[in-house]
Amino acid sequence: MTWLELIAPRFHRYWAGATGTGWIEPPRRIFDHELVLVTRGQCDILLDGREQSLKAPAFIVIPPNHLHATFQRNRHLFRICIHFDWIPGPQPVPEGICVFHPARISPERIHPAPAFVPRRILQGSLSDLATISNLAATLLERQKSTNPTLHLTCNALLLEILYRVLGESDSPPSLPRPAPAARLAHEVRLLLQKQTDQNKSVQTTLESLGFSYAHLCRLFRRHYGITPVDYLNALRIEQAKTLLSDEGLSMVDVARRVGFNHAHYFSRMFRRQTGQNPSDYREQKTNARSIRKHAGPQDPRQTSFAHARRRVSGSSPTE
Repeated sequence: MTWLELIAPRFHRYWAGATGTGWIEPPRRIFDHELVLVTRGQCDILLDGREQSLKAPAFIVIPPNHLHATFQRNRHLFRICIHFDWIPGPQPVPEGICVFHPARISPERIHPAPAFVPRRILQGSLSDLATISNLAATLLERQKSTNPTLHLTCNALLLEILYRVLGESDSPPSLPRPAPAARLAHEVRLLLQKQTDQNKSVQTTLESLGFSYAHLCRLFRRHYGITPVDYLNALRIEQAKTLLSDEGLSMVDVARRVGFNHAHYFSRMFRRQTGQNPSDYREQKTNARSIRKHAGPQDPRQTSFAHARRRVSGSSPTE
């Protein structure tokens, strides 16, 4: 008997979508397990300080409470993400998806894997993308269903997806639905990721959802561990790290490009997020490039995302 024959997955939630060139999701920790299916394009995930490159068709299972960040490599990325538990357990479905660094998850909110699941990171290529994509589309349909019986079959679909992705096939058990609050918190996150107008306040952006700003701030913090403004700043700082590699850009240029109107405020936020001034970070990157240049050629995968690797590897998960 293989370990896959012991699983009876409990489906939590599904989301899917395309993102733009250069998109970055800052370091975060999730409550449960996440099956990530890359069906188009390429992205890199920095997980526990190690870079995992996913080029379609590919998959990876992100374990709970492991610090990871995601970086898009080209403009054609499309991902399907399914949150689940390997077997039914006493814990309720998590209200949210994740918390962003430096927030931590309390032990009672973590959904650990049972002992029989391998401790290595599960990842690889997808051999039957068309079938898996069709199953995932049906899973999305049934997640939205108001028919309780039909909704329960999400577990069966997930079991087949996991068997096809990881190895084999069979049948399944029970499930709850994602709470409206979790969906609303996710909508807030998506809005913040699209915020490009520097002159439009976060409050104005979020109130377009039809709820008070104070309510949305409380909701977002409960689900992700930080405020909407802190999340937006974290996104901008990650984008700034990439721009700082271009020595032709002044600090004012970098600040404005990522959404900060004032270089002083940008510098303060950058230092709070990374522990370094932007100028010190740029100098460190320049020196590192100079050392690599004189050291000779090497595998580019060993050097990409060095800035994020330092942050992620410096914080190991507490389980």
